Order: sequence, then C-alpha cells, then structure tokens
Amino acid sequence: MHERIRRSFTVVVLFLLILASGSGPAATANPPAPTYTIIDLGTLGGSSSIARSINARGQVVGESDTAAGLQRAFLWEAGTGMQDLGTLGAP
Repeated sequence: MHERIRRSFTVVVLFLLILASGSGPAATANPPAPTYTIIDLGTLGGSSSIARSINARGQVVGESDTAAGLQRAFLWEAGTGMQDLGTLGAP
C-alpha cells in the first residue's frame, strides 16, 4: 500500500515539474529553475489515497479509502478539496 502512495506522489510531483518547467520552443538558454508546490490531498476518511491524473486546471482524480475501508473515486480541486465520486457504478 505504501508503494502505491509513493508511486502516486511521484506521478503528481513529476507532472507538476513538467508544468512548471515551461520547456518548449520559446525556452531560453538559461531558463529559471522550476518551482512547484506539494499539496497533501488528504483522504475520504481512510488511511490512503492515490492520485491517478491531473489536468491543466489543477483538478486531480484518483481513488481513496473511506473510514469504512471502501475504495471510492475522488475529484480534488483547490478551494473545494476532495469530493467523493462514489464507485462510478462498480461494486
């Protein structure tokens, strides 16, 4: 379980680094060092959550354990935090 959390954390950090780097055709010879912020997304009451994807608006989707030990899909947004999306039709 810790490996899943570490892997998800790594994916989010790498994505944020890519966004912050601004590499592309307009990159200068000495671009500024990338900056990023690490945000603890929390859980839906359980012991772990896994971020699966992040979009250009900063919305994060993934799965989280509830206090009852169930896995639920979530949407995280700055300002509103983690929202339980339920099971999306799965048991």
